[in-house]
Amino acid sequence: MVEAKYVFAGLLVAAVGYGVYFDYQRRNNPAFRKKLAKQRKEAAKIKQQQPKAASNSPFAIPEEPIPTTNEGREQYFMRNLQAGEQLLQQGPMAFDAAATCFYRALQVYPEPQKLLEVLAQSLPEVIMNMIIQKMADDVRAAQGASIVEEVE
Repeated sequence: MVEAKYVFAGLLVAAVGYGVYFDYQRRNNPAFRKKLAKQRKEAAKIKQQQPKAASNSPFAIPEEPIPTTNEGREQYFMRNLQAGEQLLQQGPMAFDAAATCFYRALQVYPEPQKLLEVLAQSLPEVIMNMIIQKMADDVRAAQGASIVEEVE
């Protein structure tokens, strides 16, 4: 019978040979380079579409603009607060969507600091951390937009 070391040596030689062949093709064959570039572009396209696929989850929340009227803001606040509470009861899989709802409600509340204190007492720490992270992301995005406007 063939010893294991000979089988292993044969597999090692085959792997190194494939690596050398692949490197040679990558460096010298223009059609192969184009094929690799096309594969990279397709992979990047798929990677960009993955966050969109995540928004198709059962807990996805549709984007809606913040109302300008007081009545509209009040309805928006109540709708997001109720949706956040319902999502919170559905378990950890829905925590991100619940945090988004609570953050949206926080955006339109006249005294967000007081609401934040109330939420901190009634919500799990995980969700509060998510809300604070969303606030920080929003501030960073606003700062980035103002820097771009100053440069232009």
